[in-house]
Amino acid sequence: LIEKSSKTLVAGCKASTIPTDGSVTAIGSMAFYNCNGLTEIAVPDCVTTIGNSAFEGCQMLAAVTLGNGLTTIGNSAFFGCTVLAEASIPNSVTSLGVYAFSGCTGLTSVTIGDKVTTIGNSVFSGCTALTDVTIGAGVKTIDIFAFSGCEKLDDVVIPNGVTTIGKFAFYNCG
Repeated sequence: LIEKSSKTLVAGCKASTIPTDGSVTAIGSMAFYNCNGLTEIAVPDCVTTIGNSAFEGCQMLAAVTLGNGLTTIGNSAFFGCTVLAEASIPNSVTSLGVYAFSGCTGLTSVTIGDKVTTIGNSVFSGCTALTDVTIGAGVKTIDIFAFSGCEKLDDVVIPNGVTTIGKFAFYNCG
C-alpha cells in the first residue's frame, strides 16, 4: 500500500521492492515491522526518510542498501535485525534515531557518513559481533550507550571533531 498523497510507503510484509520513480519519498513507521520473510532491501535515492521501527524485528534481513537521498533514519528503524551484517550510512544522512541499529547481533561492520552529527542514544547497543566501525568526520557527539554491549569492538578511531562522548558510550566493549 502506497499512500499517494503523502508519498509514504506503508507496505506490510507483501512488498519488498520500493519504487524508484519518485512516487515514494518516505518509508513509514513500522512499514516492514517483523517481516521475517524479508531478506534484502534497497532504499532508492528518492527516499529521504526511514520511519521509526520501519524494519524492526526483520530477523532475516541480511542486506540493506541505503540510497544517497536518505537524510533521516528513525528510532529503532533496524532494531533487532539479527542477521544484518553490514551497515553503510550514506553521507546524505544527518540524523540517526535512538536504537536505530540496536540488537543487530550479526552486525560486524558499520560506516557512518560525514553529515551525521550525533551518534545517538543506544544506536548500536547490543551489536555483539561488531568489530569494525568507521565514524565520519562530521560527528560531533557520541551519545550515551551508543556502542554499549558491542563486546567484540576493540578498536575505534574517533575523529578530531568529536566534542562529546556520553556516559557508557562504550560500556562492555572489548
